[in-house]
Amino acid sequence: MAKHTWLLILFIPFILFCASCKEKNNINNGQRSQIDNVLRYNQNASSDYGLSKTKDFSTHNGTRLEIRITVNEGLNLYSLENTIKKAIAKTYYDYGKPKAISALVYKKGQSTHGHYSVAKANFAPYGDWSNTNYGDPNTYEIKIQHNESYFDNDEKVKVLIPNGSEVRVFNGTKYVLVSGRRKEIKTNTVDIFSSPRNLTSEHKIGEIPNNSNVVIIDVYSQDLPQNAVWTTYKVKFKNLEGWVFDFKLKSR
Repeated sequence: MAKHTWLLILFIPFILFCASCKEKNNINNGQRSQIDNVLRYNQNASSDYGLSKTKDFSTHNGTRLEIRITVNEGLNLYSLENTIKKAIAKTYYDYGKPKAISALVYKKGQSTHGHYSVAKANFAPYGDWSNTNYGDPNTYEIKIQHNESYFDNDEKVKVLIPNGSEVRVFNGTKYVLVSGRRKEIKTNTVDIFSSPRNLTSEHKIGEIPNNSNVVIIDVYSQDLPQNAVWTTYKVKFKNLEGWVFDFKLKSR
């Protein structure tokens, strides 16, 4: 009996230590899940980027970091935003969960000094990099600004969005015929088509409101002359399924 009592006494600290570790891991996992839910990035999607530099702009209220990263030319909007979010998430966990992170994005081969050439992102309370007064993960937001000229490059990189991914559709303008002439107008919807190769008015089957969440169910990609790539995605929105241009898709 005495022997069993001594064994119990010896094992009690070990049991308490394990319970403490498990509780700590649960808390950390919960915090990580919270931040990942804010960023909403696809961890399995390809993301090739280079970290050029990390600067510390901390204040007495908390840690603020600025990272400068480089990406390949020709990424579609979804792949670009997903890459930025993965870079921010890695920085957040690698640097002890700073209160604010700013990411400046450049094309590979370009200087990373001065104004960003591709995009800028702020991950901070309410999306404001200067605001370090809050530490609650529930207040965090990510705000991304793009340099539209980045998407005008004819050289495309084949980075495809995986099937089953949830993304948003967005369209700022579209072309219509007015008195026989092609005119660009503002729009709040994205056209959806029955064919992956013929995204024209005769193959249009409906419209999806801007910023609606859709699910990728198929992809069509074809090499074109001069190293260009034609890519369209089949998406599902409610009971509607059809094809949209790749540049109409954004990460959630």
